[in-house]
Amino acid sequence: MPSFCDTELATPRLALRPLGRQDAEALFAIFSDPRVMRYWSTPAWASIDRAHELLDKDAVAMRDGDHLRLALIEKTTERLLGYCTLFDFSWSSRRASLGYGLAFDAWGKGLMREAASAMLDYGFGELGLNRSEAGVDPGNAASIALLERLGFVREGVLREHWAVGDTLADSVIYGLLRREWAASRHESWPDKAEKSARYKPDGHPPVSPYLIVRDLEGMLGFLETVFRATVSCRRTAPDGMVFHAEARVGDSVIMMGARPDGAGGEVCSTHVYVPDVDACHARALEARAVSLAAPQDRHYGDRTASVRDPEGHVWWIGSHLPG
Repeated sequence: MPSFCDTELATPRLALRPLGRQDAEALFAIFSDPRVMRYWSTPAWASIDRAHELLDKDAVAMRDGDHLRLALIEKTTERLLGYCTLFDFSWSSRRASLGYGLAFDAWGKGLMREAASAMLDYGFGELGLNRSEAGVDPGNAASIALLERLGFVREGVLREHWAVGDTLADSVIYGLLRREWAASRHESWPDKAEKSARYKPDGHPPVSPYLIVRDLEGMLGFLETVFRATVSCRRTAPDGMVFHAEARVGDSVIMMGARPDGAGGEVCSTHVYVPDVDACHARALEARAVSLAAPQDRHYGDRTASVRDPEGHVWWIGSHLPG
């Protein structure tokens, strides 16, 4: 599964980015509004604690590739207007559900159509999905109109599907296929064989230095100050500790990882993206390298291995897994 921690998209009027702790108040203002929540399967938020709960769950789900939820930021005002989500992924069936929520005063301006279109482009393109689906309350005329403008087809009704308080509500199911979306956009995406050849993330060079540091944030600050670097990725463990980060200097990427307290050894290794991690790892062992980590799929969307060469240098070998 891919990691979505650094996924960002853009439309003419919106910047789409992962949610952060700074968004709690804006989220609460939106989703505590009964008008926004009228057709949701949960009541309007009564406490800002709901926003913090969502953000906590998002940090893990985005890292693990369980769902992709992006905030909608209005470019002219930098205001958070809502979010759009791809969730309930079935990677074996290449399917995901689409969800969204928008501030009441932003309704009727076509903003969610922009955002959802960008998410569908990413889902059908970069992630290789074949189908997206959505469930909507039969009374939610605005959401039904949005889905139909996007090309979704009404496929059926799940009767008394949601319970909100004492009320049972039906759910109308809409579906959209990749070929239908491509035809409506007059575009095409690479087939599965072509996608599998993408062994590294977009924008990454094949080879990057990998620093082993005691203070990740301190090193990122150093690179920002000295080289005008921009931080492009932070990966956190379940306990919230950042264990990996990346910074860009021009078209180069510097990777770094946290060194455990008291650990010695190397201060720098080299990361190389290759088409086939297992074959490369086997060749390294034939060339008298020592395996430090056998090939393994990682939760952040890479398959990696590590070896120490005969001169003592550490090499991390990676291949980006297709979505």
